[in-house]
Amino acid sequence: MFIENELKLIPTGHITIQDLLSLLINYDYQIQQNPKISIHQDIYYDDKKKTLYKKDSSLRLRIKKDKIFITYKQPIKSNTIYKQREEYQLMVNEKDINKAFIILKEKFPTIKLPKNIMMVLQINNKRNKAIIKAKDNTIIEIAIDHIIVNNKYSLEDEIEFEIISGNSNHLDYIYEILKLSYNIEKNNLSKYHRALKEISNN
Repeated sequence: MFIENELKLIPTGHITIQDLLSLLINYDYQIQQNPKISIHQDIYYDDKKKTLYKKDSSLRLRIKKDKIFITYKQPIKSNTIYKQREEYQLMVNEKDINKAFIILKEKFPTIKLPKNIMMVLQINNKRNKAIIKAKDNTIIEIAIDHIIVNNKYSLEDEIEFEIISGNSNHLDYIYEILKLSYNIEKNNLSKYHRALKEISNN
């Protein structure tokens, strides 16, 4: 388990990852990894009562070209502008959620998950991501996600800044930098919660 520190934003206009990198370079951030595209499928699971949804938690199976991960996330109460969550993740060898679920519970026996889980929704994510480095050696991943839900609904693109290692206060600083140049909205919802909320409003 580790603590995920992530700033999630929704732009009100078109912003590219090159725009973000060009701006942050002016504030002494260095590019560690140039932008690259990754495509993955996230399948989210819950019970009929949407127990995880109500707890602002999520359980997903992430399927990439050559890797599969099962991930459970639960929020931490904090006053930060960025989202903090406990993340439990394992790489598994198969897409069977029940078997992956058992493996996750064996590795992390203290987590509490609902019984009788089932697939709730599927997200296809085309992610354009890069990595930057601060002067104090903090490493930050930048990503712009293009999200399609259930092969039908297209959500507004989402910008994410996640601390890979180092000082999470950079997320506050980056948010202040971006506000000077762009119209952006903070987004405290996970993709699971955002997708379910927006689908229910349609």
